Amino acid sequence: MRRIVGLALVIALSIFAAFVVTFRNNLWISYRGYNSPYLADLPLGSVRAAPSQRVVLVLVRGLRLDEAREMPNLSALRDSGSALTVQHEPPTFRLPSWATLTSGASAEIHGITTNNSPRATRYSSLIQVAQSAGQKVSAVGSQSLADMLDGDVQRFEVVDNSDVSQRDDDAVRLAMEVMKDTTNPPSLVLVELTAIEDTIRGEPSDISAAVTLTDGRIKTLLSNIDLHTSTIVILADRGLSNRNTDGGDESDIAVTPMIMAGAGVHPGIALLIQSTDVAPTIAALLGAPLPAQVQGQPIVAALSLPSTGAGIGATPQTTAVTATESATANLAPLPALLWSSALQLTTFYENWSEVIQQPRFASELLRAGETDIKNGNIQAYQGFYNNLTARADGLRTAKLNAERAQRLPVAIGAVLLLIAISGVVLSSRRWQPFIGAALYAIAWYAIFTYLRGFRFSLSMFSNSDPTQFIAAVARDSEILTAAVSILVAVTTGKHEDGLEAVTTAMNTLLLIVGIQLAQAVWFYFQWGNNFTWALPDSSQLVATLVALTQISALSIRVVPELPNLPMPLVIAFLALLIHSLVRQREQPERYRRLR
Repeated sequence: MRRIVGLALVIALSIFAAFVVTFRNNLWISYRGYNSPYLADLPLGSVRAAPSQRVVLVLVRGLRLDEAREMPNLSALRDSGSALTVQHEPPTFRLPSWATLTSGASAEIHGITTNNSPRATRYSSLIQVAQSAGQKVSAVGSQSLADMLDGDVQRFEVVDNSDVSQRDDDAVRLAMEVMKDTTNPPSLVLVELTAIEDTIRGEPSDISAAVTLTDGRIKTLLSNIDLHTSTIVILADRGLSNRNTDGGDESDIAVTPMIMAGAGVHPGIALLIQSTDVAPTIAALLGAPLPAQVQGQPIVAALSLPSTGAGIGATPQTTAVTATESATANLAPLPALLWSSALQLTTFYENWSEVIQQPRFASELLRAGETDIKNGNIQAYQGFYNNLTARADGLRTAKLNAERAQRLPVAIGAVLLLIAISGVVLSSRRWQPFIGAALYAIAWYAIFTYLRGFRFSLSMFSNSDPTQFIAAVARDSEILTAAVSILVAVTTGKHEDGLEAVTTAMNTLLLIVGIQLAQAVWFYFQWGNNFTWALPDSSQLVATLVALTQISALSIRVVPELPNLPMPLVIAFLALLIHSLVRQREQPERYRRLR
């Protein structure tokens, strides 16, 4: 019977490995192609008093927090303004980070998860709302930035200098020309500096020089900005690690600097904020409506806004909650901002509740704090915001738990299958499969973590493409699986025949597969395999892709033009051959003992 089990496992494991490849690929496709259901055409709030005549937003690609602290001019600006530290949430690739910073929405809301995600232009961005309020927006940067803006800005100056060392100088020069335009003066000027990112990607040993040059270019920009009437914001989209990686939650990638100084900025403020807070804060400086899908809050502690005095007499374009409709025209700048933010958050979360089919709650919270918020009570606004986000988190968890309950029967069935796998191995009464599986797990973890320096992080995906990472994991798994199987086969000399040796080798593979399958089952129970309204935890996603890759490594591609070669079949052949050789060596010894 044990011999038949071994042959059956050769066939079953070969078929299962091919199936797992498809499942793994579809899992990533579901994440990359996530289509947000939250991008309804929501109404915007009103125009408010603008504390700054112009906001110059300097986007420094790939600037890390530690690098920013080594820039003297930036440090001086930090001392005279507000030094904010921005916490990003994965995915922290270039395009998703940009979408979050300009929309105030997480990737789950704006729908951009990778640099190769289908472009969803429906999410409301800071640039769009500024222009909808009649403000002029100009940008200076690379063609890549132009593609990301997708034609939204009225004036875009492309920096196309092929010389990396001169590219940012051209950007600064063009930005100064834009700011001197008196015929069509922009309220928002976006300037992209790429030297740090380009250097890390090309010549990482020159990063110190790139940081110094970038600091000098910021000084040049500052010399052309009147901080009594204008505001400068220095911002990084995300950090780039020394290994030229991004996408994950590592501190050097997901924690970046944001320095603000000038008109409308309260000096001497140092705070940790979320990346979703950036867009509403800059919108506050512009006096523009908040983007429609904003989840963050304007950082009022870093803004210098009067809490008394008249507003600008603007009429709201629309309001979201009829029962609490109120214009900001007669409110002072600070109360107007708080009330506008509260209204916009309420609008968004009323729609959000409807999308996930959970009870609405935002209007009720808004009505409870309406009077105090309109009076400019920052504590009341903060209480409203905290309650709003806590209720949203609770309903999101409730929705996930309801879906997990639906997946529970499948998960239980998978657990029973894993128990059955253990039972099959135990029935063989052999110790080799357990030792072999343990050796594989220990060796694989050592290779993955210490030799390769990998982590369960999206940062392992170069330019948000997992192809190279998956190939490296598969190659290591193939080699290690073959090595462990050969080692197990060497210990089968006392087995009665070759088929029993094959069964032992297959049981070893079965245990290895079972360990990886347990991770996949847990992920499926937690998040499912098709992401339609919620994004999974990124670390769990990567861990599951790694686990499925290890299983899929049982099907290897030797010749590109030919079908994959089933590794269980190869290992079965090797087990037969090794068992035969070991038995032949043992036979003379046994003969001498009999004599």
